[in-house]
Amino acid sequence: MILFTGTGALAKSFSAFYPCTIVSARHLSDEDLIPYISSANVIIHNAAVIQAAELSVYTDSNFLLTKRILELVYRINPGATFINISSMSMLKTQDTYLQAEDMTDYAFSKYIAEQYCLRHPLKKLSNVRFSTLFYEDPVRDGLSKLAFDAITTTKIKIYNNGEAKRDFIPLEIAVKYLYKLSQQTDTPRKLNIASGDPLSFSHFSNILQFHNPSLEIENISIK
Repeated sequence: MILFTGTGALAKSFSAFYPCTIVSARHLSDEDLIPYISSANVIIHNAAVIQAAELSVYTDSNFLLTKRILELVYRINPGATFINISSMSMLKTQDTYLQAEDMTDYAFSKYIAEQYCLRHPLKKLSNVRFSTLFYEDPVRDGLSKLAFDAITTTKIKIYNNGEAKRDFIPLEIAVKYLYKLSQQTDTPRKLNIASGDPLSFSHFSNILQFHNPSLEIENISIK
């Protein structure tokens, strides 16, 4: 059984393709969580807080929850595979971390969670870092918002001439990679999953304008 520790778009999309069980681990006691962990052969730890007002909330939700679940897995089901959904936000390059002082509070909380996982004795453990996911949801990613605004208001906003680049992966593709990893007997301790072809927001705005020549593009300069 594949167990997700959090609800959300990733778990929901995964469940549309593959059998799994989804719980909200942060709302379950250890006693309530243990039966799920003991019956799982793969635990995908996707529970996380992305936006919060202060570091303590990030730390509680992204580090301490990870530590709590991982220790339960190690104690009651040490033969299971534990896949921690980490983050590229902590990276300077594909192989190196940012300095801690240069990380956002979110990135820092995911960094200490990843470091804890890397040093943990559980054998089958992997930290997976996805590049920017394309959710097809304007609330969740900038590209979806761009497309949504182009259709609903015929006006879009880009920043600094849309020079910022993102390496987008469709959510369904990310799910298929995640399933493939869950079936492997030898899991890499760290894994970056990206298309390897980052594209600028100006690239996407040009495509949208090509399909709708009357589309208004507002450029906002930010230093």
